[in-house]
Amino acid sequence: MEAKNAGNTEFLIGISLIIILSALALLAPLLAAHDPYETDAQNWLQPPCKEHPFGTDRLGRDIFSRVLYGARVSLAVGTLSMLMSVAIGFLLGMAAGYFGGVLDGLIMRFTDIVLVFPSMLLVLTLVAIFEPALWLVIFVIGGTGWPGVARLVRGEVLQLRTKEFIQSARMLGANHFRIMLYHLLPNALGPVLVAATLSVPAAVMTEAGVSYFGLGIQPPIPTWGNMLRGAQLYLRHAWWYAFFPGLFIFLTVFAFHLTGEGLRKQLGLTRVRRRG
Repeated sequence: MEAKNAGNTEFLIGISLIIILSALALLAPLLAAHDPYETDAQNWLQPPCKEHPFGTDRLGRDIFSRVLYGARVSLAVGTLSMLMSVAIGFLLGMAAGYFGGVLDGLIMRFTDIVLVFPSMLLVLTLVAIFEPALWLVIFVIGGTGWPGVARLVRGEVLQLRTKEFIQSARMLGANHFRIMLYHLLPNALGPVLVAATLSVPAAVMTEAGVSYFGLGIQPPIPTWGNMLRGAQLYLRHAWWYAFFPGLFIFLTVFAFHLTGEGLRKQLGLTRVRRRG
């Protein structure tokens, strides 16, 4: 009961932060007092003040406005890549766990091959081959983040497929698609929701890392990662330049991890491990 209450508190705090961050991103055009792309050579590297709450960057652009618009890009990358990785992982894990045999072996060996490569190195390599773009970053992060979900779903399905209600459904003539959709999917959904929640901050961090190395979404489009890249030469003289994008990355990761841990405790699941 104590664990469940703690899970409720963590979930409520985490989901509240997510709602606030999402609202800031969606309402960026209304909340931003300045054009995030407008430069001002007379006000470069200005500290936080009434006109510029988060200060200005090396080109005189308002950091508050750029952080809000950057939230749109970073959260979009995190959410869309999570949906992609969960969809791929769920389909492969369901097929491997349900059908077993040769198909299970092939899918799991392919999963092991993807897991062998460090995710950040693989993302950097693929992004470096092609011209950096938003769709490419989403595709690459989503296309490399599914193995943990696949293994999780496979494990759940392997346990469920021998249950009596699955055997009864087969005896009543239910086909494979109906069994997977109406019987296995609802029972395997809990761990997948937790894994999906924890996938978003990992994707946000990956996008920030790729952009920091200059291989992600390119300026002047603001993302938290490329804002940190632009601030690296001014850390001693303009603390606000890197502080606020870094703060929003921290809050996003913290919010989603808190939500995921809250869900895990509410559902009574063991800790979900995902690929780092």
